[in-house]
Amino acid sequence: MITMLVMTSITQAVEIEVGEDSININGQLQLHGSLEGVDDPYSNSERLFLFLRQARLSVNGDVNNVEYEVEWMLGGEEVPENNSVMSLLDAYINIPIQDDAFGVKLGQFKVPYGRERLLDSGNAYNVNRSIGNNFFNIGRDVGVALHKEDGLFSGALGMFTGGGINIPERYIPEDIGVPMFITRIGINNGLDEDVFT
Repeated sequence: MITMLVMTSITQAVEIEVGEDSININGQLQLHGSLEGVDDPYSNSERLFLFLRQARLSVNGDVNNVEYEVEWMLGGEEVPENNSVMSLLDAYINIPIQDDAFGVKLGQFKVPYGRERLLDSGNAYNVNRSIGNNFFNIGRDVGVALHKEDGLFSGALGMFTGGGINIPERYIPEDIGVPMFITRIGINNGLDEDVFT
């Protein structure tokens, strides 16, 4: 059996700028293929199996210095319960406050907890997450976070529903108890875009 990996990373398809405002349309596609040769004297012995590991579409940009992003999972990452899989991954706005001294991010996005979960799975094609991820898998959630970067230091304080992605949309009315509070403080020497990546 011969295994071949075919993958592409995040690509920017369209970028439109109007003055200070912009809109970007990005996509990500990961494919996996396995070529198998079977000793079969009665039929064709070569078989090709193709698998879709990830397909995503993202629209992001900024309007009046307010960043926004909407990202959809189009297939390959979850078990479909019907004919179509189109799950919302991210849908947030990031508002600067007091001349970029602070920022407020609200909507559905990755909870700023644990560096391993903040890593985009599109950048970890041949890597599995650690066993600790099974017990501390927070991932994406709906909430609001106050964040700041000051020199090498960056941090965020957030309040989230604690239910995971899409929960407030799928299970209305929701019995909301005590919200989940998260804080993350660390040193960013320029490798990370912000405290959420």
